[in-house]
Amino acid sequence: MKAKYYLITSLLLLTGLFAEKPPEENIANTEETENQFQAYTASASEETEEKTQINLASTFEEEPTEEVQAETISSYHPFRLVANKDPQGWNVELDDGSIWRAVDSSSASEMKYWKTNDPVVIHPTAFPNWAGGRFFFLNERLNATAIVELSQGPILNRSTNAQITYIDYSSGYLEIQDGIGRSSYFHIDYADSLLFQNWRPGQSIIVGSNEDCYAGWLSNYSYILINIEKNEFVRANLN
Repeated sequence: MKAKYYLITSLLLLTGLFAEKPPEENIANTEETENQFQAYTASASEETEEKTQINLASTFEEEPTEEVQAETISSYHPFRLVANKDPQGWNVELDDGSIWRAVDSSSASEMKYWKTNDPVVIHPTAFPNWAGGRFFFLNERLNATAIVELSQGPILNRSTNAQITYIDYSSGYLEIQDGIGRSSYFHIDYADSLLFQNWRPGQSIIVGSNEDCYAGWLSNYSYILINIEKNEFVRANLN
């Protein structure tokens, strides 16, 4: 009886010891599968986030705008841009709406080849009677000059048109402001003070350069201010 009991007990113990356990390979496979799943989840999350950022960037990306070369009346060499001209070059319109005419056929032949958006600096001539005009254009793209006179003033409601906003006659102080509210402050050459006394707020001004030209060699003033209404100019420095 006892022998039978021990035999049954031994069989039960052996059955428990050799019961099927999950093989280590299966456990390793399970861990590997879990790791692969976590890696896939992380990758999918990063990809989703990246796509979201791209979508947001494309949603708020500004449309490309055409680059506009703007003139500032406070630049070292103030310039205007060619807006239009007649085919023969006798008349040129600048971006402020002012129209200038060539004084002779030689100047017209030069301006005939000028193009829209060419930068033009307005200079005074040293000897107007000899030159035939008080001003000459310097086309900075072509490094070409043409002697001109003003035919028509700028258009008042354009952003590129500047007007006198303040005058101090005693000190020769002048403020001008363009159509978008940019102000520049000038001090007038004392030698031009008599002309300056007749200037008034509200008159339109075109700014030219008195540098790098014969007329400016004996002057310490870098700019000219052309008063459209008075059809005259004074020399000035930025204040």
